[in-house]
Amino acid sequence: MNLTQFLAKYCLRAPELWHIPDMPLELGEEPAGVLYRGSVRDIRVFADPCCDGFKVGQDLPEGFADIQEFALSPYRIVWKNDALRVIVTYCEGDVTVTVDRTDEWYEARLRSAHRFYALYR
Repeated sequence: MNLTQFLAKYCLRAPELWHIPDMPLELGEEPAGVLYRGSVRDIRVFADPCCDGFKVGQDLPEGFADIQEFALSPYRIVWKNDALRVIVTYCEGDVTVTVDRTDEWYEARLRSAHRFYALYR
């Protein structure tokens, strides 16, 4: 499965522009990336009867690695792909995918997530 197929399966809603809350946004600048939201509940039960975070991870294309320090398995599992600048989060049935436009924004998102998850360990 490639990323487009993964998004089609898990993230059926339209993508949204996304901005990292603690990063300044200059006037007229585009947000850092795109956010896709979805749910394993959107998938037909008969087609995929056992769809949890582990199944979501199995469906990710090659190149994704889990971020252990962000995980609270089996409730929350997070993966990243540095080459694509993509972060995928499974949390209690919900799936979010962020795609950043630049390496700078991707690294900023990872730093922001590190701070966030450190608070909730």
